[in-house]
Amino acid sequence: MSKNKSLSCLSRSWPLLLLLFLALGIRLYIFKVMHPIVHTDSVTFLFLSELDMVRTPGYPGFIEAVLSLNDLFSTSSDYLRTIVFVQLFVLGLLNVGFIYDITRFLTASRGLAFIMGAFYNFNFFVVGFEIQLMTETLALTLLLGVVALYLRLFQGKHSWAALAGILMVLLIYTRATYLLLWLFLPMVTLVVFFPLSKSRKFLKFYAPGITLFLILSLLGVGGWSLRNKIKFDYMGISSLMPYQLRYYTNSLYAKYQPSGDMLVDRVAQVYAEEFGKTGHSSV
Repeated sequence: MSKNKSLSCLSRSWPLLLLLFLALGIRLYIFKVMHPIVHTDSVTFLFLSELDMVRTPGYPGFIEAVLSLNDLFSTSSDYLRTIVFVQLFVLGLLNVGFIYDITRFLTASRGLAFIMGAFYNFNFFVVGFEIQLMTETLALTLLLGVVALYLRLFQGKHSWAALAGILMVLLIYTRATYLLLWLFLPMVTLVVFFPLSKSRKFLKFYAPGITLFLILSLLGVGGWSLRNKIKFDYMGISSLMPYQLRYYTNSLYAKYQPSGDMLVDRVAQVYAEEFGKTGHSSV
């Protein structure tokens, strides 16, 4: 690469580099003063080989990979701090980069992309996920990655659809509540952009990438569902529906009826009893 090309690349990339430097500085401070937070159910993330049909393998797999590398290089005996270190300085910086990239793609403005990335760094509610053992931590990175890579389809980069599809599967494996997103994105693409294209070339241009994205997503969803069917006689990504129904919509949870599945019905009963004791509002 010539000197002029290097200078040109640097001039285009300086907002992102400055943003990442800002993100790094903030996370160095957070890491210095933080106390890793472990939620009640976080312990179940630490046993990848013992996952039942309730847990999906995304976040446990991430933790397993982090701890395996840590043990391989004998880096630290403080496992929680090691996990949070990776979340802050790998996932956190990826999040900033993805937000910058998505904003720049949609607005063609490096300035606005810088501002959006900076806002993320100072949103400590979101950044706070990075010091906790929660599926939301990894899910946010994967969600931003899916969107960033999926947008590349509109530049005719169909090969990026494969990476978007892989990240989509990992996102569903991490947070099963994103189960329908792999159908929603292509649906929006067809419903919104096809009428605007005014040309049959639209399908020819985008169909290969969208098809690849759908196939990979379907294989991922089907593969884990089939695993649960074979191992537990449950055809689905996760059986934690009674809790999800309560968490995301109180009215549906209140209407839950016994399904005949002893485990699922027992989970529903336990949560009903607990919410009864604590008196959580149904508003």
